[in-house]
Amino acid sequence: MQNFTRLIALCTFAIVANMGAIHTAHASHASTEKLTNEQAELVSLLAPIALYPDELLNHVLIASTYPRQVTDANRWVRRHRNYGPNELIGYSKSKRWDPSVRALLSFPDLLSTLSRDSRWLDDLGYAYSHHEHQVFDAIQQLRYEAREYGHLTSNNLVHVTDHHSYIAIQSVNPNFICLPYYNTYAVFGHWGHRYRPYNWKRPAHFVQRGHYSFGPQVRFFALSSHARNIRWSNRYNHQQRRHSDRDNRHSNQYSNAQLRKKKKQRELEQQRKAIKIKSRLIAENKKQFEDAKKKRNKKKQKELEQKRKAAKIQSRLIAENKKQFEDAKKKRNKKKKAASNNQPARNTRRNTDELVSNRHHRN
Repeated sequence: MQNFTRLIALCTFAIVANMGAIHTAHASHASTEKLTNEQAELVSLLAPIALYPDELLNHVLIASTYPRQVTDANRWVRRHRNYGPNELIGYSKSKRWDPSVRALLSFPDLLSTLSRDSRWLDDLGYAYSHHEHQVFDAIQQLRYEAREYGHLTSNNLVHVTDHHSYIAIQSVNPNFICLPYYNTYAVFGHWGHRYRPYNWKRPAHFVQRGHYSFGPQVRFFALSSHARNIRWSNRYNHQQRRHSDRDNRHSNQYSNAQLRKKKKQRELEQQRKAIKIKSRLIAENKKQFEDAKKKRNKKKQKELEQKRKAAKIQSRLIAENKKQFEDAKKKRNKKKKAASNNQPARNTRRNTDELVSNRHHRN
């Protein structure tokens, strides 16, 4: 009986413990699902750059807060394609660009991609400016997933170090950096979020080997205060902005709601300006069309007037020729009539002469 009672107690304890474990698992799953729903879009946004070396990633994140400068820098690099990295960095000193934007001049392919995908760049700048903690957490989440699936390992170009609380990716030679290329659909394994990751196409001149490979080594120019790496140990970057720039979102001192409101107002203002410009262009095109139409009509009227004048001249010439022809015909008829009138008189005279001659012979 005592053993039976002990058995019932053990079964009851096991059932209660199992129910507690199930409740804990459900709570953990709900928490993970909530975190996933909040971070899904951010993780998708950061997928193309999460595996960049920390030195380069730091510059990309800061440069994303200067989207206009990134676009200007890309245009400038395209105009100076014959320059090397040293010359580009040297000649860019006269430009009032942020040091992180200037540092990306050594990577024209990356600069072109950032400039081309302006919406992605704008979203990244906004996220980095106002949600640094979430940005760095999402990057670490992506790195752990790539490490778990065996796509993120150390090699002769980068050191991948797992510090338990964070994963650091650093170049073997700090003076040279290789730009990595990888397929975000494959390198992070199964993508469990509802937002598909952004995936950039590799340049046509780059031959990719495997899911995570590198381009040629490029000399890296660490400029100004942005030279230091990301401090992953603090889970966020303590970069202090020493200047205020209206192009830089770090200089805004508003809440997220106010920022979204200002951003929406700015977008509406840009739309109004675009509508005004479009209306002006339509009006100008309409005026040009009407002017061209008037010119064509005027030209046609002029041609018709010239044709009328030519027809009048031709009619007058025809009338004159007809009159001359009729006058000449009248003259010819008059001459013929006069000639026919003179012929009987000559015959009468000849007959008279013959009669006189005959009489003379008779006598």
